[in-house]
Amino acid sequence: MKPFIACLAIIASLSAVGFAAEQIPAANKTVLVNLMDSYKRAAIDQVNYAAFAVKADAEGYKKAAQLFRAAADSKKVQLVTLDKAIAGLGGKAAAKAGKATVKSTKENLAWALKEVTNEGTAVYPKYMQDALPSKIKSALGAFYRGAHVQANMMPLFQSAVINMDSWKVAAANGFYVCQVCGNVTADVNFEDCTVCGVPSSNCKQIM
Repeated sequence: MKPFIACLAIIASLSAVGFAAEQIPAANKTVLVNLMDSYKRAAIDQVNYAAFAVKADAEGYKKAAQLFRAAADSKKVQLVTLDKAIAGLGGKAAAKAGKATVKSTKENLAWALKEVTNEGTAVYPKYMQDALPSKIKSALGAFYRGAHVQANMMPLFQSAVINMDSWKVAAANGFYVCQVCGNVTADVNFEDCTVCGVPSSNCKQIM
């Protein structure tokens, strides 16, 4: 996770220097393209997770349904962040999520684990590295948060995949989603969000 820490330091330094206008360099349209792709991915994931939650409830996997609902809410938060970053570069966020492809809860959990792993370890880290030369802090922040949020969901979905039977019983307190960055946690026994640093009072309980 050291590259993420380094990126956070860069974002902080950029904020300290100050940028009056975040205009994307003519030679680097990649940043905006990556932001648009991230928006599309988040929109599709949100629709899928919401549908997966309904399926999990129907199949009796109550805790899995809670996690899917939390993941859907996380994507909703991410969409807001990406929309602002895209607008700041003169773009307009647009995506047709389409209809969710719903299978069994076992298959849906496996898909979700693969998705968060890919986004947390490959997609967003690469987009973050691509954005470093541009010094566009809104994009760097969006990709940094995206990478961390997805990486933090990996163990949650992994646990659900490995221990499906125990995920039939709903978690007493459900899950919590930071409404600033979308980070998902099983509790709020912390003062500040580990991804964006806002107080835990900004976390929304998802049952």
